[in-house]
Amino acid sequence: MGKVEPESPDKWVDAVYKINKLTKENTIKWAIGDKNKIPLSDDEYITALFETKYKKKKLRLLEKKYKQYKNDPFSSGSLPFLFRQHIVRKEYWEDSSFLEIIDDSGMSLWTFPVPTRVVSDLIESVKYQIASPSDFLDDLFEED
Repeated sequence: MGKVEPESPDKWVDAVYKINKLTKENTIKWAIGDKNKIPLSDDEYITALFETKYKKKKLRLLEKKYKQYKNDPFSSGSLPFLFRQHIVRKEYWEDSSFLEIIDDSGMSLWTFPVPTRVVSDLIESVKYQIASPSDFLDDLFEED
């Protein structure tokens, strides 16, 4: 067996761009996935979940929000203890998007190592494909 070379990060980004292109061309058709199959903590929720099969691989596209916490700027360790007990812990929500290869039961086997913004572009294309807004507009104005 030959030496396995590490994959170029650009190769994975290019792969997601190609999947996006094939999605826009309707070569790859996506379906809404079952959110109940994804285990989540109390501090996260799914905003989009899609699945497809292409070239004998099942793919899952997942967008979720998860709660993050940060202390306000006055939480410096240099403050006296008396002041530190009044520190406000603020919460906010972060977005995260993943493209995964999954098995037949829906278990994640591998996640594409690409930035969230690249996967987010694919998610927008899939939402457009499933919602078919151009078909809706055609139907809407056909009535006139």
